[in-house]
Amino acid sequence: MIDYLANHRELIPVVATWMFETWGYRRPERTFADYVARVTARTNIDRLPLGLVAICGGVPVGTTSLVPFEDTEDAPGPWVSAVFVVPAYRGRGIATALLARIEREALRLGASQLMLGAAVPDFYRRLGFVATGATKRGDPLMAKQLATPIANRDH
Repeated sequence: MIDYLANHRELIPVVATWMFETWGYRRPERTFADYVARVTARTNIDRLPLGLVAICGGVPVGTTSLVPFEDTEDAPGPWVSAVFVVPAYRGRGIATALLARIEREALRLGASQLMLGAAVPDFYRRLGFVATGATKRGDPLMAKQLATPIANRDH
């Protein structure tokens, strides 16, 4: 199940731990408390920043977020941020499902493209992202144009 982080606020420390342990080395000036604050800010449903969590059998196993930007110098987004799946659950399609849901959320909120810094560019390329030619902290920047949602055919 993929759901809004807003509906699972008790998981804020878990998601903050994943982010701190996975990406904290990139921003040594940020404390764990900073990560808790960043994750807490992602508990929105109808506006950015918006966080999602993947839960399997009652266990939190992954997350991603949709944010207006990751850093103040970023190009206009929204940006996909903090795609993470617990190692024991990787290879089961959870990251792909998280990205599919984040695309639907971006469309729902009116976005026409997504941006991200790709630590694993081949994965994102398979999902339709293309390299922009720029880099961010050594990772290629990638973008994806979003399709316009299909109108309800019943009307």
